[in-house]
Amino acid sequence: MRAVLFDLDETLVPDYGAFLAAVDAVAAALGAPAGMGRALHDRARPRWGQAPAATNHMWDMSSWEALWAPFPAETDAWADAYRLEAWREALADHDVDDPELAGRLAAGYREHRVALCRPFPDTVAALDALVGRVRLAVVTNGMDDHQLAKLDASGLTGRFDAIVTSQAAAASKPDPRIFRAALEQLGCRAEAAVMVGDNPLRDVAGAQQAGLRGVWVDRDGGDPRGVVPDARIADLAGLAALGWW
Repeated sequence: MRAVLFDLDETLVPDYGAFLAAVDAVAAALGAPAGMGRALHDRARPRWGQAPAATNHMWDMSSWEALWAPFPAETDAWADAYRLEAWREALADHDVDDPELAGRLAAGYREHRVALCRPFPDTVAALDALVGRVRLAVVTNGMDDHQLAKLDASGLTGRFDAIVTSQAAAASKPDPRIFRAALEQLGCRAEAAVMVGDNPLRDVAGAQQAGLRGVWVDRDGGDPRGVVPDARIADLAGLAALGWW
């Protein structure tokens, strides 16, 4: 194997857990109730489904990511209302009627979320063990600015030879085209490359369809949903035992 491609969210860095932690952090800082994350997600999700057409390029973004991601300038007003109303309704679910507090939470959330862009404990050591042995890439569904901001905040950007987003590739995992775009940047053939990710369908099956090996990072004892990975590991430390490089 000459190249290892990595998914970003829930593979190299926590995603949903970081969202919940950031909600608790900004709530604690501003005197809001603890444990609002699930309610905020529930309130944001249907509103995100009503996003204007100008945000169509923001494919693959979850409703909780949209609470801090950059929006097109022409949709700033909609984005501000989306965030404000999601927080206002989450507060109401906790018996708090305070639009001014909702506005401060919506405005302050991003700072706390950026601060919690940290790698999993096993990430840096796993990447260090591969440096100089294989080429490394990130292949992630999402917008350039948002995903690169997460990589920068987590201190991981400089560790990769290529970073490919679905926005840049105009294709989302499991579409084989996004994997091929990364391989082209790495100058590597599919049969000499491995994709490592937490999602059996998008990361593993998608990579296998493109001719790569697929490694499933199963941190929580999940369901492979019919996918047969080339390897299944409990965390990134398990890469060292594969003996492929």
